[in-house]
Amino acid sequence: WLDVIAIIPLYVEIFEKFLHLQGEVLNILKLFRMARVARCLKLIRRSKKLILIFQILRECKEELSLLLVVWVTGTLISGSIMFYVEENVNSEKFYSILESCWWAITTIGTIGYGNIQPVTAVGLSLTTAIIFCSMIFMTVPMTIIIRRFSDSYEKVERLNRMSSYLELFLSKHPPGLSLTTKNSCRSPRSSRF
Repeated sequence: WLDVIAIIPLYVEIFEKFLHLQGEVLNILKLFRMARVARCLKLIRRSKKLILIFQILRECKEELSLLLVVWVTGTLISGSIMFYVEENVNSEKFYSILESCWWAITTIGTIGYGNIQPVTAVGLSLTTAIIFCSMIFMTVPMTIIIRRFSDSYEKVERLNRMSSYLELFLSKHPPGLSLTTKNSCRSPRSSRF
């Protein structure tokens, strides 16, 4: 399926040239050009490290969902509060709760583009508190996820070492060769005194 998706942009270009498409139909068909990126997904199958990352992400569903819930809740609460704090004074920047939530996303993520910033003393102190709280609340789930990555990576490395030791052992001792001696097979009762 990945190959079919990756070849669709070629047919989109052919249709575009011969049918002289314009408007909405052309824009929808141009979206299929992004399917070329699907070719990069084939690289994931070849890389053991990327497969490991996706396996660990699958194992960390609960931690990632906790991180997402904390992030969304913090964004909605702090964006709403900041809208009502800055609404009267800085209405050209904080003109809606949605715009205030964009400010909260950049603040909680500690990106801080600077395109929206509070001007009141209450807004500035609230921004400082939100930054500190976001660093605390976002690092707790991240440490759990990083620990899970570390444990899984160590487990995979241990399995790789064990398989290399097994290959080395089997190369020195062929499967048909017995590793026991005659005397080691005797039971203690059958020994002669």
